[in-house]
Amino acid sequence: MKEFLIISNDNGTIPYVLQSNTESQVTNYLKSCKNNSTIIDLDIHEINTYKLINGELFTVQEEESEDKTIGGRYSVKQVTYSIHKKNGEKILKASYNFKSEKGWVWSSKFLCFDKIEYPREKAFEWLLRRMPSNIKEEYFDLSPLIPSNKDITTEVIHEICKHLHRPDYIDIQMNSAGYPEITEEYWEV
Repeated sequence: MKEFLIISNDNGTIPYVLQSNTESQVTNYLKSCKNNSTIIDLDIHEINTYKLINGELFTVQEEESEDKTIGGRYSVKQVTYSIHKKNGEKILKASYNFKSEKGWVWSSKFLCFDKIEYPREKAFEWLLRRMPSNIKEEYFDLSPLIPSNKDITTEVIHEICKHLHRPDYIDIQMNSAGYPEITEEYWEV
């Protein structure tokens, strides 16, 4: 499954992620929307930018910037959630969208709710920090929402994600592979 960041040429529209198996599905989708957009292939190994011009998808060759590093605190505009498979295991991917001095950027966290012990405990810590208190009280009995409950799977968590608070700000540092990494998250009180 590939992910494409869709940025509308209408400045008032927030960018969003479209998941698709092929570029032709993206082209067909955008033709049906009848809007001019910039499309960025978010595949880590082959990041390409596309423009939809007269119903056709064209690759845009961008000039290489000398320095693509970013760092600092940024306001989060959107968080999207998806399920990915890696080595046969399902992993929840939380993608944070923010605008840096280099433009719109996505940084992702991968959460292992189906693993055991430490990775699962860290994933639950992440989840409970984002869950609104009224959601906890009204919709969920928190007693089963603990790492030792084997019924809580990635699919169950994915359904809960639509209720989660997004952080207002995140701190970003470039990791050793050259990608932005979230080091801290903040909520306004």
